[in-house]
Amino acid sequence: MWSTVALCLLVGLSYVSSSSPAWKDNTEYVYSVNGRTLTGLEETADQYSGVFLEAKLHLSIRPDGKLQGRISEPKFAQILSQLPDGWKSEIPDSQISYKQLQLSQKPFQLVLENGLIKRLIVEKDTLNWEANIIKSIVSQFQMDLQGENALQNPTSSFPTNEYMDAVFKTMEETVTGKTETIYDIHRLPEYLVQSQPWIAPQYKLKGEGDLIEVIKSKNYTNARDRPSYHYGFGEIEESEPTANKMGQFFIRQSNSRAILTGKPSRYIIQSTYTVNKIMVNPILKNKEMGSITSMVNVTLLEINNQQQQPEELSNPLDIGNLVYTYGQPKNNQVHSKLNENLMEDSSSEESSEQEMTHRRFRRSANSLTKQWRESSEEWNQQQQQPRPQLTRAPHSPLLPSMVGYHGKSIKENKDFDIRQNVENLVTEISDEIKQSEKTISKHTLDKYTILNTLVRLMDEDDIQFVAEQMYSQMKNGQQRYTWSIFRDSVAEAGTGPALLNIKKWIETKKIQKTEAAQVIGTLAQSTRFPTEEYMRKFFELATETQVRQQETLNQTCILSYTNLVHKVYINRNESHNQFPVHAFGSFYTKKGREFVKTTVIPHLKQELEKAISNADNNKIHVMIRALGNIGHKSILNVFQPYFEGEKQVSQFQRLMMVACMDRLADCYPHIARSVFYKIYQNTAELPEIRVVAVHQLIRANPPVEMLQRMAQYTNTDSQEEVNAAVKSVIESSCKLESSKHAELRKAAQSARPLLTKKQYGMEQSYINLRDYVAEQMGLELHVQRTSHSSAESSFPKIMKFQLHQHNHGMKQHILSTGGMISSIRELLNVLYRQTEVFQQEKSQRSQEQGKDNEWSSANIARLMNYERDEREQLEAIIYAQVEDVQKLWSFDNQTLEHLPEVIRQQEEIYRQGKDFSYVKLKQLNEMALSFPTEMGLPFLYTYDVPVLMKVEGKIRALANPAISRNNKLTKPEQISTEIKARVTCTGKTQSHLSFVTPFDHQIYMAGYDKNMYVSIPVNARLEMDVKSKEAKIEFEVEQQQQDSRLVHITSTPYTSRSDVMAISPVALRPNTYVIKSHRNNHRYFDFNFGKKETGLTFRGWGHHPEQSIGFNDLVSMWQSRGVAGVWEQLWDKCSTEYSEATISFIPSQSTTRKATFRINVDQKYQKQPETQSPEDLLTLNQLSSKLQKDEPKQRQQEIKKHVGSGINSALLSCSDISLEFEGDKKYEHVVGFAVAKSNADPKSRVMFYYKNKNENKQGALEIRSEIPNTNGLNLDDSLDTEPSTKYNMRLQYGNSENDAFEISAQAQLSRSQERKQYLINQDPLYHVCKEQMQQKNFQLPACQNMTIKANFLDHIKYQVQYQKLNWKLVETLEGMFKGLRVLYYPMTEIKSISSVGQNVVEGEVQFQPEDFRQVNVTVRNTDEETVFFNISLNNELLRTLLVPHPVFHAKCRFAGLMQGQQNYRPTCVIDQTTAQTFSNKTYSVNLDKEPTVVMQYVPKDARVNGQQSKSVEQLLRESIENYVVLVRQVAANQKEVIINLNHPRTQGKTVKIEMKPSEDRQKSARNPAAKVTIDGQEMHFDDKQIADKCDGYVQVYALPNGEVKLEVEDAFYLIYDGQRVKVTATGNKLRDSVYGLCGRFSQDKHEDFTVPSNCVTRDTRKFVESYQVEKGQQWRNSPSEQCIKKVLPLYTNVISNQNGSQMRTKLASGTVMKHRYIEENGEICFTIRPLPVCNTSVKQVVTKNVPVHCIQGTKTAYYYKSLIDQGGNPDFSRKSETRTARMEVAAQCN
Repeated sequence: MWSTVALCLLVGLSYVSSSSPAWKDNTEYVYSVNGRTLTGLEETADQYSGVFLEAKLHLSIRPDGKLQGRISEPKFAQILSQLPDGWKSEIPDSQISYKQLQLSQKPFQLVLENGLIKRLIVEKDTLNWEANIIKSIVSQFQMDLQGENALQNPTSSFPTNEYMDAVFKTMEETVTGKTETIYDIHRLPEYLVQSQPWIAPQYKLKGEGDLIEVIKSKNYTNARDRPSYHYGFGEIEESEPTANKMGQFFIRQSNSRAILTGKPSRYIIQSTYTVNKIMVNPILKNKEMGSITSMVNVTLLEINNQQQQPEELSNPLDIGNLVYTYGQPKNNQVHSKLNENLMEDSSSEESSEQEMTHRRFRRSANSLTKQWRESSEEWNQQQQQPRPQLTRAPHSPLLPSMVGYHGKSIKENKDFDIRQNVENLVTEISDEIKQSEKTISKHTLDKYTILNTLVRLMDEDDIQFVAEQMYSQMKNGQQRYTWSIFRDSVAEAGTGPALLNIKKWIETKKIQKTEAAQVIGTLAQSTRFPTEEYMRKFFELATETQVRQQETLNQTCILSYTNLVHKVYINRNESHNQFPVHAFGSFYTKKGREFVKTTVIPHLKQELEKAISNADNNKIHVMIRALGNIGHKSILNVFQPYFEGEKQVSQFQRLMMVACMDRLADCYPHIARSVFYKIYQNTAELPEIRVVAVHQLIRANPPVEMLQRMAQYTNTDSQEEVNAAVKSVIESSCKLESSKHAELRKAAQSARPLLTKKQYGMEQSYINLRDYVAEQMGLELHVQRTSHSSAESSFPKIMKFQLHQHNHGMKQHILSTGGMISSIRELLNVLYRQTEVFQQEKSQRSQEQGKDNEWSSANIARLMNYERDEREQLEAIIYAQVEDVQKLWSFDNQTLEHLPEVIRQQEEIYRQGKDFSYVKLKQLNEMALSFPTEMGLPFLYTYDVPVLMKVEGKIRALANPAISRNNKLTKPEQISTEIKARVTCTGKTQSHLSFVTPFDHQIYMAGYDKNMYVSIPVNARLEMDVKSKEAKIEFEVEQQQQDSRLVHITSTPYTSRSDVMAISPVALRPNTYVIKSHRNNHRYFDFNFGKKETGLTFRGWGHHPEQSIGFNDLVSMWQSRGVAGVWEQLWDKCSTEYSEATISFIPSQSTTRKATFRINVDQKYQKQPETQSPEDLLTLNQLSSKLQKDEPKQRQQEIKKHVGSGINSALLSCSDISLEFEGDKKYEHVVGFAVAKSNADPKSRVMFYYKNKNENKQGALEIRSEIPNTNGLNLDDSLDTEPSTKYNMRLQYGNSENDAFEISAQAQLSRSQERKQYLINQDPLYHVCKEQMQQKNFQLPACQNMTIKANFLDHIKYQVQYQKLNWKLVETLEGMFKGLRVLYYPMTEIKSISSVGQNVVEGEVQFQPEDFRQVNVTVRNTDEETVFFNISLNNELLRTLLVPHPVFHAKCRFAGLMQGQQNYRPTCVIDQTTAQTFSNKTYSVNLDKEPTVVMQYVPKDARVNGQQSKSVEQLLRESIENYVVLVRQVAANQKEVIINLNHPRTQGKTVKIEMKPSEDRQKSARNPAAKVTIDGQEMHFDDKQIADKCDGYVQVYALPNGEVKLEVEDAFYLIYDGQRVKVTATGNKLRDSVYGLCGRFSQDKHEDFTVPSNCVTRDTRKFVESYQVEKGQQWRNSPSEQCIKKVLPLYTNVISNQNGSQMRTKLASGTVMKHRYIEENGEICFTIRPLPVCNTSVKQVVTKNVPVHCIQGTKTAYYYKSLIDQGGNPDFSRKSETRTARMEVAAQCN
């Protein structure tokens, strides 16, 4: 036995000897220690703040193999000065004042294994911060020279017995963590020691061996132990907050160099040092970076023989490895990480101890490495702080407030009363907010940030104590703002104690409704420690009865909580990066996720079902959005029955469910893709739902084959809205530049060739993805726009806009907003029904109903027997999300029906006058990152964006008569409002790079602040005369003695050193040094402005870094890189340098006391002009006389008389705006515009004018034009007639004609002969049209297109004369013109010509005759001609706007392009033998003398609550607006047109218009082709004189070739030549609201052949017959079996069992319960309760009388029928019983 022990001892001694080759027995090694940690904005200035450290380190090996150490003579020096050579600067000792560092000088021991330091043993009374500094020093000796912990890598090489050269990676423990470390070991030439003796000061002791260099580089990205604290980096992409690199704004690197002498078996560590550098872009936007550099250098001073054994430790404590140890807030004593881990996992205790014992006696390095790797996980797992308790402040490690006071929390300082300090800060902030300007000089927002930090240190009782004080002060009126400041700060704390207190405040009604909602929203956004206990308590709060009873609070609670759930439990990456997981462990726990699946989602599901059963639309919308916020795949189980028609909800709610699955697409793209693609694939689904599914599908990054299938299907899909969405999103995805979208971009590019060639407008379904990438800036902007226009309106019913940026690798959600509505028209209808005007018009119509003629709309509806097509009830939402703050506004028809009462209540409040005071402090963004530096000192980076919004004042408003009267909305005649208020907004972006020295509780800091302050006083009175269309706003100027800052912006870089416990703003601390650049490098400005023009004096002053950037630079970058290039050019000139800009109001130099703004608007239809002959362009003197009138109405009258002169049947519009400043002197400015335009008369005039009454200067831009109408139905006439347009323009300004500058111009626009020849000889549509014309069809699509093409004006000839222009302006214009020459070189030709005259410029513009894709521009001035040729116009929008047309003006062309209308407006044509619908569908038509409905306006309306369904006849008879157009064939080539309409403009009367062919075959402008009678009275008109009715509401006039055009304002116009008729829609009114030969005018051309019984036929003959008023009755009463109703949606399975994680179940008995139906007498009757139905064959049936609910055969009825046929089970339990029906019911199944 004893021999065995002896053998073991010998083996152990030999192992100890071989495992410590750097340390010789009985020898003491003395090293000098030098360390420094400095922080500064090194790329801005050489100013630094930091600390130097010096000491001696004594090391010697013990007999037991441990390395014993001791530190002596420790001292430190504080640095706050300029260092010309940066952090490396050498400072003489004479210039440094060192202080003794109270660092433990007691011995410590290092446990070695094969030369590696495994554990540190210190005296038990060692302080934690001391232990960490010791670790930082001894970490320099952590050298794995043999690759003991090497990571497997085929490229690695290891030392041999003879040579130490090697390259390999290890996982190494040092003070900064357990990180991957790259070793590069190689020999150095020995001669280097001669020139660099410091690298090996004891080189003489080298003995045998080499000079060896060891280079180590740490890879923090790959680490197993990351001592750190981080918060707010949830949106960081592909990175870890403690990694080597985070985005493009954070760099962390650590490099070590050691010099050894000797050989592998015995060597001496001569010197070693490590440089740890952290570089941060302070506010993520500047190009300059700040840094913290930490360096530790250990150099061998001497080697001494040791005469005695090292002394033993009196009270040893093994504190584990060298990794930084977290401190305890209440106790700064060092503690063992061993004990912590044993407590966490006691089962590993025995195995760990056995493993350590076994390791001491291993002999082979290779076998040791192998066995170590094969063993169980290491005992020293990453340390964690105990999970925060709800009632206690969390023990956040590394933060200055937690470790800054000698390693303890600053709360432990008896002189630091946290409650009192918080109260003091709140009071200071409150006092400063009262006087807004003080917030600048007092740095109020800095104080608020400090306040938030202190509140996070408070326990529950601390917060409760201060809250009671603040609340009582507010109640007693002592302090107005203290409560709101503290309330907001507690919400920002985001801790458990904050949550518990906020919960109590709500329960005790300290905060309620909107105030409570804002607090909850902030709390959820700022949560820092979402433990399971915290999340459950938050859920309890969100589901409390008291919360649920307050609608706003309930909504915010639910939405905020579900957002937080997603962040913590669903998005794993965000959860890891957002919260301090390296300090407290992961919050993404299994229990937490189970809680979401088993409690949260089921609760929301239950609430959704309850809301659906109660028809509570607002709650339904909120619950859908809340489920979408969570984004877990389990929400599919909730939505599945509604998607697939098993349960009944409105189609709008189904749409919203799809729209709210955005986060599901982000987190579970594979599952989401399957669901969205199935929804998209279902062509019987509603188009808007499919469009939203396409948008969500793109979010899920679809694979290339899926996009290709979708692209190919656009050539087949019948729903053009969906095709438009697919095409737009694929085409925009092809243009994405960001690398993040590379996969999507490639997939889209491969799918693009497969897309349909059809062009769609932006006003159709449109999904646009766009990004702007500025690589140098590290900035990307991503924009998503989605819109979907319904069939009833060009205005989108779905709109969505998202903007987020990737800033140096940080994704930041800036804005997400949008809205959805079930029906735009229903919204307008519901609002209109609330008005008194509606009641009056309805009454007026009721009185006229009895006078309707036989062809009235209602009578025709009776004969047609239309089947009513109802809409769903109105539903709508508007939502917005800024950062993490989400708000949803929901309304429906019932909400709007309460609008009059809501307005009445508000009117009552504002009539009495309302005081308002809103003060809100908020952190828009917060980030914090802390970890130990190489010196063992905690580094901290913080980024804060606090803002203050303050709005205070009083408002009083009065409407006469009241807007809400008798529960109806009325149009007031007068409105007056008085408001006196001040709006103040202050914001700060603040960034600190700091570190803490716990031994003297100092914090060293480099910072950068960017401040913005805006304060606007408002003292105004508004008086509006609605009836006269006049408004006046008076602004009173405050009489004050001191200057008032309105805008103030500063950028301030600085360095600082201060006490950790200081609670004053950094800028106000004594040792803060603002970094100011040299004055010569800055541009200073100081000027006054405004007094000359307004009598108000403003001063602007400040300074900024000199920038050298010119216009040419920006143009160059725009050409090369577009917007991103300009950004980069501007950004390159930005910096973190000190700058300032201020705008102030100077009352002492201002004479104005009141400013008055007046606006007058007037519009009228003028049959005959006051002056028959057109007046010439005004001279300046004539203009002056017309503007001399003081009264706006008089000025308007004079101007209208002028612009309307000589123009028949003109619509005159005029606006006059004046601005007066009254005081010691009166300043007055007048600006206005007027326009006169006629539909028939070619003359028109536009005028803009301005007058400065003080300087007696006036000016005007007047344009007179002559634009004749063109022919509309005959291509030959259009080609034979030369279309042309003339413009005459004059711009002038000055005192009088003698000194005023003047620019005159004339332009003539025409169609070139080349254009005409191209159309005739080369355009393929010309020959198609001519063939159709031979068949007497003149206006089918080909001819329509050609007729429009024939009138484009591709040639422009112009001349410009100018005089008395300012020479500087002339030089500028000449410079710009020369720039254009250079820009378009070599497509420029310059030649000399004979002079065109002085001050004259003339030339031509010729567009390419074929397709206008190129343009030639000729400019002649003086004696030179410049030709720009073949200038590209590939942009379709540009071509649309630039190439003029005499009929379709620019606005009309733009609208047509946006709507995808090839001919700019939708048209319907009844030609000789063929007709065309509004959807461009053509078919054969054969009319007879029987009147046939071409177009009848039959709007869809939702049923009004409480009313029974009415027939179409009843609805149209009561409708205040009706239109019907009938046509009959009276002869072989002759048709007659009958139009009946009523409108409020007709006073409810039905107006009958008849258009008959003229008996005279020779038609012309003076001899029109038709005879028109209105209500039996013949109309007289020609091409310049209009015949009108109802004050211009109906207008009739002739076109140049005699065609007759009839216009109905804001509805349609009709062109008729006796043989054919073309109806053109001019607004949204007719969309999806017509029946007749023109089709349905919906976005679905496949339903154009809908007959009055509301089914679709394929037989065009029967389609035409069904709309014959008399003959069609028999066919309408017995529709063909081939006539099929359009029923959408048809449901299908979109969620598979795997997607939804659920299985469908059936009844065990073989039966299922289903609703049934029967069809009788045009009704469909549904069973109110489901009946048993056999899955297999029926064995026995019984006959029963079953209660049923019957519905007329409407779309709704067929929808339910289709739903049941597909296996759905709609809920009829709440429907009334119509009758009973006998049915056979299954009693038993086989």
